[in-house]
Amino acid sequence: MPAQPTAPAPTEPPPAPPEATPTPAPIAPATTCEITQEHWDAGPARPLRTPSGRIYATLTRADTLRLSTQHGVTAEATVHGLRLRSTPHARDLPVYPRDELLFADVVRAGGGTALRWSAVDGPRLRVAPPPDRRVRFIATPEQDVACDRLALQRGYGDSPAPYHRLRPRGPIAVAATMDGPAVVQLQLARPVPVALLERVGPHAKIAWPISDGPLADATVIGWVTGHLVDELTRADGGTMHGLGGLGMAGTSHWGGCTAERPLHVDAGRGPELVGTILAGTRVRTGPRRGALVMVEVEGPATRVMPTPVKLHPGAQFLLAPADARDCSNSE
Repeated sequence: MPAQPTAPAPTEPPPAPPEATPTPAPIAPATTCEITQEHWDAGPARPLRTPSGRIYATLTRADTLRLSTQHGVTAEATVHGLRLRSTPHARDLPVYPRDELLFADVVRAGGGTALRWSAVDGPRLRVAPPPDRRVRFIATPEQDVACDRLALQRGYGDSPAPYHRLRPRGPIAVAATMDGPAVVQLQLARPVPVALLERVGPHAKIAWPISDGPLADATVIGWVTGHLVDELTRADGGTMHGLGGLGMAGTSHWGGCTAERPLHVDAGRGPELVGTILAGTRVRTGPRRGALVMVEVEGPATRVMPTPVKLHPGAQFLLAPADARDCSNSE
């Protein structure tokens, strides 16, 4: 009788691979920057954005403006009887150096130079000069600066008096030292007035105080080809900018809100909470919009004219019906 085939012995399953160690989630920077500016004046109007990012108004001045990066970037302005919040983009609200900052060792930002910024860890911002077609940096110019060295209000710089001029000739290399590499290239369409600080052989060290454009109030200080620098043949004219058209309006028996009330705005995506209407601020009521009432903010009894807050086209302030009735009462 033939032998029966023997069944193969059962084999044990291969051991399970060791569990992979989970990769820890990246830790967001603990950014804690806060900058507060009293009696803030924007110059050009600055946009205010809803929590969803839509522009709902523009702002030209404020009693107090505060920028904070903690728990997300926010700006809060107290103005016209309101406390308004915004979620600004960096280009919406530039910062200015309280003391001079040097970029690429040759571009000195003055108190009136608007800087771009981004949040980093700690009580600092990462700042960089704005793009200017006349000044091209070889490497990205940025540095981390303590927030107490930065302001939200334009300041004033100190520039040397120019008695020479720098003539354009294609890209002009600017070096931080006489024999060093170029760190900036200038693209000039016309001669610019400069101060001649030093001349050594074929090299000249100049200071170009920039009076206009994105880099206004910055100064380029460095070494260039000397034959491009000669004396000015005539004085450059200047322009005086006055502050006009501002005034105050005051009204007795004004009335207004008896307490602070939540203020909403509809900028095209439905009502969003953007701040608080303060006690003593009066409104005119309009029609209902859903559960809220459209209002026009007239402001406090004493107010700046013209109004520093201007609603974006199509946007509308909104209050709860009871709050609208309270804030529209006049004594």
